[in-house]
Amino acid sequence: MKTFQANYVLANPKFYILNLVDSPIDTVFSELLNDIKKNLELTYPSIMSGYLKREIGNIAAFPNYGNPADDFKKIAREDISDHLSVTKLVPTAIMRFQILLLELLKNNYLQFESHWTFNILLPNQKELEIFENITYREEMYGTVQVVGLDALHLAIMDLHQMLNDLLPSELKLPTPFFSINKTIDVGKFVPSMNTVTIDFSLFDTLEQDQMRNPDTIYLRTDFGDTL
Repeated sequence: MKTFQANYVLANPKFYILNLVDSPIDTVFSELLNDIKKNLELTYPSIMSGYLKREIGNIAAFPNYGNPADDFKKIAREDISDHLSVTKLVPTAIMRFQILLLELLKNNYLQFESHWTFNILLPNQKELEIFENITYREEMYGTVQVVGLDALHLAIMDLHQMLNDLLPSELKLPTPFFSINKTIDVGKFVPSMNTVTIDFSLFDTLEQDQMRNPDTIYLRTDFGDTL
């Protein structure tokens, strides 16, 4: 199990990842991947890129951005407002997935030229809607569901842009080809070859997990944080 500290927001910064491959491969991108990861981890909370600001808004400009840090354990027991989801939870999901992507690329578990396939298990409908960046809007005829760009899609595209911004023109990377399958149904969550299988929760802990599959990567918040 590896512990990390990184976030775009003033909320639980520490999280851990279980079952990470840890055999770094030296490639032309290794130093760059390490530099990006170090920058995300050492500048908590990290400043969001122009790309993310365009896609989900400049969260640093929201009135609650400078409030005391939010505890996800407490948030999990409350009704999650659209504002809280957009300003705290979606950016956290993005950051944690980016750190995982950097680890997978460093260890050659993912290659830039290959098709990336992710199977993601989320614990409930509440977290599924956070990761799918779903909000609600009131219209004269009733409540309308608004689906933004998926948090994991945003994480991949943003990381791709971060890398290309630092690479010389002859090494620019093409837009990654990827697919993300998410479910809250454990019965449909089966590890398979050439697929990154992830059990991802912002609110659960490893102690709550009912089973530990060695072929599954687990992402969880470290609630031992001092907030």
